[in-house]
Amino acid sequence: MNTIKKSVVIVGSWGAWLRCAIHLWEQWMEDILIVGDRKFTDAHTTQARGGINAAMATMDPEDNTLIHAIDTYKEWWYIGNPHLVELLTSHGPEAINDLIERWANFHREENGALTQRFFWAHTYRRTVFSWDVTGKEMIRVLSTWANDLQIPYLENFYVYNLCSTNNKVTGIAGFKDNEYINIQAPIVVFATGGYSNIYARSSSRNKENYGDGIAMAHRAWARIGDMELVQFHPTGLVFPKAHEGELVTEAMRGEGWLLFNKNNERFMEKYSPQKRELDARDVVARANFKEIQEGRGTSNGGVLLDVSHLSKEYLLDRLPKMYSMIKEYNNIDIAKEPVEVAPTTHYSMWGIWFNHTNMQTDIEWFFCAGECSMWVHGANRLGGNSLLETMVFWKLVAEKILSQELPITQEINNEDNKAFKKTYIDKNGLLDPEETLQAIRQTLWDKVGIVRNEEQLQKAYKQLLAIEESIKQQGLTTHKEKGTNLISKMKVYNVLTLALMTTKGALIRKESRAAHYREDYPTPDPDFQKNILFVNDKTYSVYPNFRIELCDCTMPSKRIIKGLEQHDEKKRLANYTHHE
Repeated sequence: MNTIKKSVVIVGSWGAWLRCAIHLWEQWMEDILIVGDRKFTDAHTTQARGGINAAMATMDPEDNTLIHAIDTYKEWWYIGNPHLVELLTSHGPEAINDLIERWANFHREENGALTQRFFWAHTYRRTVFSWDVTGKEMIRVLSTWANDLQIPYLENFYVYNLCSTNNKVTGIAGFKDNEYINIQAPIVVFATGGYSNIYARSSSRNKENYGDGIAMAHRAWARIGDMELVQFHPTGLVFPKAHEGELVTEAMRGEGWLLFNKNNERFMEKYSPQKRELDARDVVARANFKEIQEGRGTSNGGVLLDVSHLSKEYLLDRLPKMYSMIKEYNNIDIAKEPVEVAPTTHYSMWGIWFNHTNMQTDIEWFFCAGECSMWVHGANRLGGNSLLETMVFWKLVAEKILSQELPITQEINNEDNKAFKKTYIDKNGLLDPEETLQAIRQTLWDKVGIVRNEEQLQKAYKQLLAIEESIKQQGLTTHKEKGTNLISKMKVYNVLTLALMTTKGALIRKESRAAHYREDYPTPDPDFQKNILFVNDKTYSVYPNFRIELCDCTMPSKRIIKGLEQHDEKKRLANYTHHE
């Protein structure tokens, strides 16, 4: 087995790693390697269209970073780490300026000022955007920057194991070009993305967001937090089948979309009389879900999203990608008629635990940030905050690495990797991996979805345990091609682990809190403002073996508490009305 030795290895095909690698490299830490299972610029970040938040106050001079923090914390439903919210929002303007200095092409007003569009749950307009391809523009800027620095990147490298000894990270084990390869490094950084694709309907592309990094971290004994807090976006495409669940961007909402049922009723006035379509994602997603479930949806199982009150010229200026995509996929001119949409699994707000003071996980010198991590988005992520997180926290991770004396490299225990491969990958079984994977994903979508209850959650948990037992007894079939065999099997193991955690967390959280909605417990429990941690019982296996720890949420700073007391909710509601 070939071994590559580096000081730092960053794992991920996402925009997040770029900012971290760039900062490390510019500070003369050049013995780094980035690996990802996709091509260099084919990051999931390109799918983030709507914009990136920062209190630049170009459109609304009253805005500032404290108000941004308050908006974020309130929409979290007070669960998460408020210190990280302050870090996120206070570094927002700097992050935008970093991109502008590298020639990011953001939309501007006639006077040259940055345009900032209104996104739901924000008091002011603070979403900077590059038309409706903001993520793609950010990747263009960051990848060009990384190429200029000649930062090495290993494409199509699938990581299946996070290696550690005595709770210190030693590197990773992966596969590329029909060869198993170890990368030995005393510092490992995960930018591996989320787990929204553990559900049957997802806005993610087919080959990403199965939670591989989170599952690997769990096997290596890192704690995982609040997996039940998954965000469902209100508007994914209903058809064609090949694009089911694909996102109709939040940017369309910011520009003034309206939602109707099949009876031509603008139904959000019933669910949210003041905020209507601009209410939080969880509120609008549940409203869409209820309209469909109660028979007021379209024949294809959706509701109608309408922007035909906006001119074609305006739509082509602000939303050119959405206009052309819906025209191509649905043969609909959105300047003339509505498009059918329905809720879709969109974002995983929690994941790997890390210490907010040094950005390290439970495993020494193992770092993570972005969608594979926890804390930053609470129970409800604000649209536009995830791209900001990409810029802010990955630079902070790099700064934390640079501020400490580097650890001594330890050898990877290759015998462990060989035993893992022999036990879980090479052994032939009877169950088809793809069929097993789809059974898990459908169970999650049907029973652990937008609206949850005890009966369905218990059924889901039993079904998932039955699938786990079937895999243990019968095994997964082996493909002749080694890469296909490895990836297809690991995907099943990883998704099963996260599916059980998600369902268990939903059972334990007997309350409703933003994205987690229990119809049998429809209100928040003030005594359960807690985090649910999944702790590996020191068992190394592809099968989940966790115990539960509950911990109280971190209290906000005096600055946040004072800001909450002074926050003008009437002003925010007035802005909703004015925007419409």
